[in-house]
Amino acid sequence: MPEIIEELEEDSEEEKKDEEEEEQEPEPPKEQPEKKLAQFAAKDEVEADSDDEKESPEKDADGWMDLMSGKIKMRSLKAGTGRQPEMKEDCRCSVDVYVVGGDDDSYDGKKCISWPEIRFRIGEHEAVPMLELSLRHMKEGEQAELFGMPGMAWGATGLKAASEDEMEIPPDVNIKMIVTLYEVLSTDLSQETPWNEMINMVSWRKFNGNDHFKRKDYRKAEICYKHGVEVFSARGFDPPESMREKDRPKAKAAAMNIVCDLGSNLAAVYLEQGETVKAKETALASLETRPEHVKCLYRASKACLILDDFEECEQLLERGLKVEKDNVVLKRVEAELNLKKRRYEAKSKRMAETNIFDDLAYPDLVKAKAEKEAEEDYEETWTYWIKKEIDTWFTKKIITAVVAFTLSLMVCLMLLPKRWWPLGLIGYVMGLPATIGIISATDDEKREKMNDKNKKDKKKR
Repeated sequence: MPEIIEELEEDSEEEKKDEEEEEQEPEPPKEQPEKKLAQFAAKDEVEADSDDEKESPEKDADGWMDLMSGKIKMRSLKAGTGRQPEMKEDCRCSVDVYVVGGDDDSYDGKKCISWPEIRFRIGEHEAVPMLELSLRHMKEGEQAELFGMPGMAWGATGLKAASEDEMEIPPDVNIKMIVTLYEVLSTDLSQETPWNEMINMVSWRKFNGNDHFKRKDYRKAEICYKHGVEVFSARGFDPPESMREKDRPKAKAAAMNIVCDLGSNLAAVYLEQGETVKAKETALASLETRPEHVKCLYRASKACLILDDFEECEQLLERGLKVEKDNVVLKRVEAELNLKKRRYEAKSKRMAETNIFDDLAYPDLVKAKAEKEAEEDYEETWTYWIKKEIDTWFTKKIITAVVAFTLSLMVCLMLLPKRWWPLGLIGYVMGLPATIGIISATDDEKREKMNDKNKKDKKKR
């Protein structure tokens, strides 16, 4: 998936001239430039060393200092006069990387990767161990040659090239570096960070994240973008009161824009890692800061498309195309959305035409449940109890017996003399209940046999 990574923008023509003059000078000035480029910082932190002054290892005949049992060595090419960096401080330096030895002769003596100006924070593992440890023993203005074994450099993974001008670092090779430490920058959190320095911090975090993204190191890119987003989280985007009033709106917009760039790029990282839900949430959160940010709208719509959230995807595309009606990536997502919707509609139509559920004859479970509940409620009423008793005691056989006995009594009373009427009434009163009892007992016995038979049939099934 092609992704668009925001690049740092220049603010004025004067800054362009200043940067050209800086490139022509043999040594960079001590003042920190507006655009700070830095090596990416990983998330884990290490314990701070002792505050005591660091002791430099002894040098051999060629000037090499052994910093870690032969795995990391350093020798000074040009002495420095400034101070050495401490834990949690930022280093601004340049780094040239070479491969030493190996089976591939194409690397012999050639510069593989070069960072003309790079910034990272000591203790955040932003640099490989050989570089970070060596910088701890360097002073501002010093230039040094470093040697590191594979485990102290990029190890078994190597390092991918970020452009065609670079050479990929192969796995498991020894590394040589030429490093110049330009400046050590304090990051004292007990003091309020100046506004320009906060912009610089976000800028170099963004640059490092972009560098890692191009090298497909998405884990480091994610951490770097997160660090950049957090810079203004506590203070907010309002510039200091000391800034000129006419410059405040522009400065606030610039800060919001670069932070949204980081949010957009963080969403791109999540898309590359297949974490689509995170990508959507991150892009939407950035849109709360700048609703018209096109890159955030693009990444949010892309995530919605993958999640088949067609309606929200369409709304986000509409917002983005209102800002940039000819935006290529938005139009590409729009075309993918229309194609996916047509395929979905065609699939739904085919399923409707096949009627695959017609022959299954599923019962209406909802209706059956409602009927059962209504029946249970009715069984608790007096009406149901009276009806049940009547149905139990007045079956067809019992009613027939009652009618037969009653007719027999009436005939006897009409034909027999009055002296025989008491005997007829006694026979009626005693015979009718006995007959009803016999009929009820017979019916109950038949009912029990029928229930037993039904239970046996169910078990066989």
